[in-house]
Amino acid sequence: MTEEELRTLEKERKNYCDAVLDCSLEDVEKILPTTASSNFFPIMNGIVKDLHKQIKELQSVIEQSISEKDKLEWNIDLKCARAKLDLCEKKLQNYTNPKEVIIETDDYHLIFGKNIADNISFLKDIDSKWEERQKDILIKLLQELKAGYITNNQEKDKQLLHNDKLKGIFEKKGFQMRVYYRKLSDKLFYILMVRLKKDDNPLSLRTEIEQRDKNLRFHYQKVYEQLNTEKIIDIIEENDIIYEQVINLLGGEKETKKANE
Repeated sequence: MTEEELRTLEKERKNYCDAVLDCSLEDVEKILPTTASSNFFPIMNGIVKDLHKQIKELQSVIEQSISEKDKLEWNIDLKCARAKLDLCEKKLQNYTNPKEVIIETDDYHLIFGKNIADNISFLKDIDSKWEERQKDILIKLLQELKAGYITNNQEKDKQLLHNDKLKGIFEKKGFQMRVYYRKLSDKLFYILMVRLKKDDNPLSLRTEIEQRDKNLRFHYQKVYEQLNTEKIIDIIEENDIIYEQVINLLGGEKETKKANE
């Protein structure tokens, strides 16, 4: 992030924190940022830290207070602060952890992210100039995700933890090819983007991932809200077709024909 973006984020975070600390418990939900916000995690993380700080300060005031009347009033504020903290921590947990899905299938599925124009962003990432070997590696990575095959090898499968804005994003790697995704549930993976790493520029790559995640956030939230409804079945079926189209586009159709000959 640029210095200007950091200043803007800090200002936004402070405004949210001040509002949450000063409001009633009933108004907290109205004030908190939505999960569709690109700055949701850093803002919520800041609110949680400030609430922890407020709770410690209130506990200190209560311990030093002599008047029983004052203690009673401070304890009411302390109880409210703890309730706010519990609410915010649960909201953060729901954001970073896969959702428990009641309507579920036995298989793993890939959901391809769409931008605000309803276009599949992943398709724009595929470069016709890629070598056949590179396309084959991408096919393998997608097939492994579709099969739910995720290793414990950090060189191949890992969660991105070095940046608050990348919280909850995973990377699956094969040679120079990287697929980035979020987990909608234990068996539903939301595909953000694919990149062929040609040089070592982690800052540039992080910026690309952040921007893609931001561009797809509205669609991600829309799918997330459908997880426990019948509509998720239609979404899964649509994306199973998209998956086959992607594999064919990469040349997987040729391999299938060879195997059947």
